[in-house]
Amino acid sequence: MSLSLNTNISSLQTQQALTQSHSALQTSLQRLSTGLRVNSAQDDAAAYAVASSLTTKLNSQTQGIQNSNQALSYLQTADSYLNQVENNLQRMRQLAVEANNGGLSTTDQANLDKEYQQLATANKNVEANANYNGAKLFDGSVTSTTFQYGQSSATDVASVTNANLASFGTLTGTSVTSTANATAAQAAIDTDLTNLKSARASLGAQQSGLNSTINTLTSSNTALAAAKSAMIDTDYAAETANMTRQNILQQAGTAMLAQANSAPNSILSLLKG
Repeated sequence: MSLSLNTNISSLQTQQALTQSHSALQTSLQRLSTGLRVNSAQDDAAAYAVASSLTTKLNSQTQGIQNSNQALSYLQTADSYLNQVENNLQRMRQLAVEANNGGLSTTDQANLDKEYQQLATANKNVEANANYNGAKLFDGSVTSTTFQYGQSSATDVASVTNANLASFGTLTGTSVTSTANATAAQAAIDTDLTNLKSARASLGAQQSGLNSTINTLTSSNTALAAAKSAMIDTDYAAETANMTRQNILQQAGTAMLAQANSAPNSILSLLKG
């Protein structure tokens, strides 16, 4: 190799190699410290773009699972109220059958009606006041409630249908103060029980659907997280080996730079003869 006093090619080349190995070492340290192979778009533009899309979907579905769980809580709350109403109706029917007895006096029937009316009032209170986080459940003011469970607000939406207790006949005017009234009350109760069973069956079906949605979203999130991890997460075995390599290159480069920088001294030795 020729010797030049004005331009030390070996030194320049070694400096370039040192700069490259230093940059690679810093990148390796960043990957090891953050746990991410791709920390910005400059690391891998394609992987960064795909990972960003996966993150959007993951975040949406994670929130969707929370929304679905809240919808389940909503349905369970509604069903708990309806179970109370059904128990009251069953007791009211029992009282109506008991009152439909010619052997009872009007006083006896009036006493039965007192409990009957208390139960009817309890059901009216449920109809008027039952709510979930302030939203009325059964007074007919809100027919359905929506919950978004996925990324799309247009398609990934579940609609929960509310029962309308305001239409129930036993909430207004029935009594068991006579055999005729008791007979009429039984017919009204039977109609309300039929409607109530249908409403509770609908709630049960919606709960089942939401549980299925939650399971599907959970499985999807697991797959998405695995795909994202494979794309951008640090492979610690490979990256540790790379860091060790870059450290060695730094040390070797530093030693070689010192040697390259001493090359002009050889020219001086030649001139001295």
